[in-house]
Amino acid sequence: MLYLTDAQWDFPMVTGLVQSQADDGFVPPMIVVAITWGGSNPNFDDLRFKDLTPTHSERFPQSGNGPKFLAFLKKELIPFIESQSTAGARGVSQWATLAVSLSRDVETIC
Repeated sequence: MLYLTDAQWDFPMVTGLVQSQADDGFVPPMIVVAITWGGSNPNFDDLRFKDLTPTHSERFPQSGNGPKFLAFLKKELIPFIESQSTAGARGVSQWATLAVSLSRDVETIC
């Protein structure tokens, strides 16, 4: 499984790359899980600062929600996706790295 943040921008490109790499045998086939924000006209820049920054900054008042976002991924989203997927366990489905600005904490998820 590949958990993709910023899917509102990157999903078509990443799924195309994954498909072509899998077709050529460079990576195993995998499911790409798109992670983005819903709602009517979301402000992606503000939401990214909120969820993808590890600490609060006065310069960006909405920042610093990164640890809560990672907890949501680890405790809610990933278990839910795994419970719905027929792709198998993490080791079988070839987990990829979660690309967020909190990369120092990502290894605690997988």
